[in-house]
Amino acid sequence: MIILKKILSSREFILLLIIIILTIIFSNKSDAFLTIANLKGLFANISVYSIIAIGMTILFISGNFDISVGTHFSFLGVVLGVLLGNGLNVYLAILLIIILGIISGSIMGMLVAKFELNPFIVTLAAMFIFKGLSFLIGRTSKVSSSSIDASFTKFPENFPRIGGGYLFGKVQYINIYMIIILIFLYFLLERNVFFRQNFFIGGNEQAAILAGIKTKLLIILNFALVSTLVAISIILRFSRWQAASANLGGESLGLFVLGAVIIGGGSLKGGVGSIIGTFLGVSLLTIINTGITIIGMDPLFGDIFLAGILMFSILLDKYSKKLILK
Repeated sequence: MIILKKILSSREFILLLIIIILTIIFSNKSDAFLTIANLKGLFANISVYSIIAIGMTILFISGNFDISVGTHFSFLGVVLGVLLGNGLNVYLAILLIIILGIISGSIMGMLVAKFELNPFIVTLAAMFIFKGLSFLIGRTSKVSSSSIDASFTKFPENFPRIGGGYLFGKVQYINIYMIIILIFLYFLLERNVFFRQNFFIGGNEQAAILAGIKTKLLIILNFALVSTLVAISIILRFSRWQAASANLGGESLGLFVLGAVIIGGGSLKGGVGSIIGTFLGVSLLTIINTGITIIGMDPLFGDIFLAGILMFSILLDKYSKKLILK
């Protein structure tokens, strides 16, 4: 009975219930919502965004965050477009993008951990750097499909199979990749002693240092992990939809990811977070955005709903803790 009560009052159960209710509402408003084509696109978007958000959850738990993920996504997509457009081997291009993601994330992590700079300032600066580089590289590239929005649609024939293929002709590869990453990082965070130290860092960094935890190393690894997952997500996204541009992602994607983590139970103060909750947060926001578009509402209502859900999540987190303390 106690276990059942705990499940019913959990953030994950509440999110799942809201998702079910919204799915019923949108499917009643439009027959197109539950079509196979729409569900494939919906699950593909959830997979791309979840891969980034899962890494962000771990960073949140350590008491840090990265607001540059949206423009970083755009930047890596443009670089990948340039590499593939110039005929570079697909797998070599993928390797270089992942390495670029690891390096850029590690630099941000070092600035935060080693030089003790505020993560907001560091990642805000990175956000504008990535945005500027995206358009600068994209618009000057000879293989760009459009110099206006720095878009790329030229790629080798085997590239779309990476994220756009199907297992047994039913399940999209992009969904499988996301599930593997989610399960791996879930067990890593729950079972691995080293990664569980993120909870101690986020809860009380000074105490964690006194306890001998290598906080600086772990924070750098967390930033590198997020950027690596950003690289993986753009590779899958580019492959699935066969297009990338400097406008893809951007600041809105960064806010979307941060919102999903907070809605899923993460806190900007650190020490708490749920990978399953984050996945459900991404699913909820993606369903809202997709549903609003399908039923013909102004997409700006999606931003309003996001703001409302965020405020509700923050209030829920704050007052639920107060009730527990009482």
